[in-house]
Amino acid sequence: MSIRTLSAALLAALLLFCPGCAPGPLEEQFFAMDTLVSLQIPGGEEGGEEAAVEVRRLLAELERLWSPTLPESEVVALNRGETVTPDPRTAALLQQAAALSARTGGSFHPMMGALVQLWNVGSATRPPASGAVEALLPLADPACLTLSEDGSLTLPEGAGLDLGGIAKGAAGDLAEALLEEHGIGSALLTLGGQVICCGTPDDDWRIALRNPDDAAHPRGVLSIAAGSVATSGDYERYFELGGRRYHHILDPVTG
Repeated sequence: MSIRTLSAALLAALLLFCPGCAPGPLEEQFFAMDTLVSLQIPGGEEGGEEAAVEVRRLLAELERLWSPTLPESEVVALNRGETVTPDPRTAALLQQAAALSARTGGSFHPMMGALVQLWNVGSATRPPASGAVEALLPLADPACLTLSEDGSLTLPEGAGLDLGGIAKGAAGDLAEALLEEHGIGSALLTLGGQVICCGTPDDDWRIALRNPDDAAHPRGVLSIAAGSVATSGDYERYFELGGRRYHHILDPVTG
């Protein structure tokens, strides 16, 4: 081995193990809440690896609480007709969901669980019978999500809770707060179509808006320092029949 090669190797080792050196950028990808999650923490952030572990743990906890399919989740228990004393994070999310439904005049509706299961987009190959859809309308009033005085909740018979339209945003807010607790000044968290820009980076994050017809050429690029961007479309979860596309975004009025 030449002196030059040996010197370069020693320098690399010193840079790698020097305790006073600033950490490099961190990027992790994992699956949670039924989607691919990406966490990016720029270089120079102390405690980034520990914070990433805690974010992964938090999202796993929230999935166990809010999943529409895991048997142990509070959402599934409520949809089974059980009386549940929800975790404080679930209680806060239910309150947010009811308030958002009121603000949007019902355009966002958290009580579409039975319809979501009926359509079963992702596995189904044909739409349900119109009579089956009509039987589930009108939907239960989101006001039914108000907890009783003892902090418990029982849904009306036949009601179906589904928090898919709000859960990832709420999870992102909780993850952002967790990163702040760990002293992370800047991070980018992506949960499927939900992008959370955390902290105050040196330069704005640039968020590309995907073009469903041409992934290589985005529809546009947003420059954001802090905040959240959410998108949803009909190009991933859908099926086609007779030249018509049926996707996972349901109308709460028509079902």
